[in-house]
Amino acid sequence: MSLVPWRVRNFLAQNFPLAYHLAVAPRRVHSADYWDERLAASWDSPVRNRPGKNRLVESLTSPDDRILDVGCGNGGLLRHLKERGYGKLHGLEHSAYACRRLSAEGLAMTNGSLLDMASQNTATGGEPFEVVIASQVLEHVIRRDRFLREIKAVLGPAGRVLLFVPNNRLNPLSEPEHVAVYTAKTLTRFLRRHFTDVAVSPIDDEGAPVLFAQAQGAR
Repeated sequence: MSLVPWRVRNFLAQNFPLAYHLAVAPRRVHSADYWDERLAASWDSPVRNRPGKNRLVESLTSPDDRILDVGCGNGGLLRHLKERGYGKLHGLEHSAYACRRLSAEGLAMTNGSLLDMASQNTATGGEPFEVVIASQVLEHVIRRDRFLREIKAVLGPAGRVLLFVPNNRLNPLSEPEHVAVYTAKTLTRFLRRHFTDVAVSPIDDEGAPVLFAQAQGAR
């Protein structure tokens, strides 16, 4: 693939991202060890501090909400909400390194697969969540329909999903662990396969074009 001109590779990665990812990316980019290394190296990096996104989530939720942050990374959002008096926060993370650090800060964490939320939630009491957040996660997920089914399984009847993805950018040529590229149209179409009420809008996330989606009413 390295002998193929960049322009051709970029076209393939942008228009056929999953096929490109499966053909080119090393398998370890989805492993827990890989994310342990990535998070350890970038834990305090400004790129992981998204105050605008934190404020947006805070404005749309309540301190009494039971909230799950899926693939929470360094826990920046959870830490922000905790500082604002939120008391029913939970993080789910593939990286044991992240879970150790965030648990030490007093956050309730589960170290496990993002594709097995329902059984993991049952193991920790099984109470449904009012809000599930997936920030910069969906573009990494190969089995995305199962991912959404797992989210629906842990949501309460009136539960909402707050979801962020890059806006038509960062294909697997530039981010090897990415498997999908979303536009407002394709993200809306995908989410409507699982939810009846979907709203997608472009936002500026500290200078980065991002799509923000709210979804509820599980199908």
